[in-house]
Amino acid sequence: MHHPGPPRFMSTGETTQLAPRDPDPGGSYEWRVVTAPPDSDATVGETPVTEFTPDVPGRYRIGLAAPDGDHALTIRAFPAAYEGVDVAGGSGEA
Repeated sequence: MHHPGPPRFMSTGETTQLAPRDPDPGGSYEWRVVTAPPDSDATVGETPVTEFTPDVPGRYRIGLAAPDGDHALTIRAFPAAYEGVDVAGGSGEA
């Protein structure tokens, strides 16, 4: 089985490795970005084991064509930082 695994949750700018679960050294693999947020320019590499870095927040669907068929991986990317948002719930005053 070559499925790339369960959904992933990460920050924009963070890099994750993409790999078939059990790669066949003689097999042919092709990664592609199936869907991405409208402003995204993110791409995937051309090797069986490659990296992906989401560039804008949103949902990405990454496809893998493998010897046993087509597979898909969902990646949800969140903003790298929430500037100006008080995540602690305090007033910011001591």
